[in-house]
Amino acid sequence: MKIEKKEQLLPTITLLLGLVGLGVSLYLSYKQISGTPIGNCPIFGGGCTDVLHSKYSVFLGIPLAYFGAMFYTGIVILSALFLSTKRVIFLNLLALGALVGFIDSLVFVYIQGVLIGSYCFYCLISATTATLLFFTMLGTIIDKLLDHFDN
Repeated sequence: MKIEKKEQLLPTITLLLGLVGLGVSLYLSYKQISGTPIGNCPIFGGGCTDVLHSKYSVFLGIPLAYFGAMFYTGIVILSALFLSTKRVIFLNLLALGALVGFIDSLVFVYIQGVLIGSYCFYCLISATTATLLFFTMLGTIIDKLLDHFDN
């Protein structure tokens, strides 16, 4: 399978988005593990602390911020692997990761707004980053779906 120039640009964009998401999730992980409030939540006041220390901030005993750090680390690694090897498997895994990250972000924003009743600015940056990853990879996702149904 020949990789188009557009598909060569996508992993560069995903690498940059992954680094943004990783930075945010590492910051949130630090705040969560230290148990300290986020005193500088720029838009939502105490919303960051409310969300970060809510009962919904942990899944299977692991803080969600850690899952975010793992997710974005994976995005960065897959992007770098594709950029260095041009192997399509890494592009496909990026597309899958972007889809999963987008769906997770929709759930997390719902939890913040409906179940917690408060929003975390940094969590919304992560959700926006995951959404941008999804739309960056949407063409690849659609191509893979069409290939699946053509076979």
